[in-house]
Amino acid sequence: MSGENVKMNNKKLFEEFEKTIEDRYGHMADDMLYFFDDFADFFDYGKIDVDGFNAKHIGPLFEDYLDYEDLSDSECSMLFQMLVDFCDFCQSKKIDYGFFKKYLEREKDGLYDLWSAYEDDWDDVDLEDFLADDDLPDITPEDIMDNFDSWHDITKLSLKNKKLDVSKVLDFLEQVYNCTKNGFTKSLEMRKKFPDITQKELEYKVETAIGKKIVDLDDVDDVYKSVFLLPKEQVKKFLNITFSMGEPAKYKPGSPERKKAIEEILVELKDLIDDVKRLKGKKNA
Repeated sequence: MSGENVKMNNKKLFEEFEKTIEDRYGHMADDMLYFFDDFADFFDYGKIDVDGFNAKHIGPLFEDYLDYEDLSDSECSMLFQMLVDFCDFCQSKKIDYGFFKKYLEREKDGLYDLWSAYEDDWDDVDLEDFLADDDLPDITPEDIMDNFDSWHDITKLSLKNKKLDVSKVLDFLEQVYNCTKNGFTKSLEMRKKFPDITQKELEYKVETAIGKKIVDLDDVDDVYKSVFLLPKEQVKKFLNITFSMGEPAKYKPGSPERKKAIEEILVELKDLIDDVKRLKGKKNA
């Protein structure tokens, strides 16, 4: 097959694959397709038909086209997932990429080391940073929840060497619940006792009355790592709660709407805590 025919044959497959990625991953597809462009260049510049890709091409692919450095764990995960998805896509087209998928799965840790200069991206990351532009550009809470299954799959890859600490997660969630509930209760008491109190004064009095931080700052990153290793539905609940934490601030202090928003957060927190308690019980059984 001539080089031009190879390119045309590949183009049709690549366009269909790109559409598959866009449909599956939504907003995150842009970042995954950024890596796919370099992957596609390997075939186009090398005049290699997708059908003709074999084991001898793997070395040049990673040495000359996918030779990234300093990628974050999330970027490594997106790149890796894109390659796995391409293998599955080819298999669906009766093109044998089973050998390449097996290679990827066997060499995953080595590929991550190749692409990233970081032994542990999570050491200096908190939840806000993890969801921010540096790691997942322009992704909003709505994007994550609308494409949660895909986002969760990518996140799990980022946590490949982490272990779930159920006790630590449970302690953290209970602290958040108690702090939120106590703050809410104290706020109602203060407003009733001091009807003319300013919001700033109220916040000071409430913080003074509670007098306790939610976990030590040094432990926060470890807690977040464990939270994202919970079963998928619990991770989804946690994210919903996290994104809901800013909801009360949209309403006037002391308003029924603000009160309702806080009460809903407390109900959701309690539900998640009960889930984690059941999980802990199963692990201890």
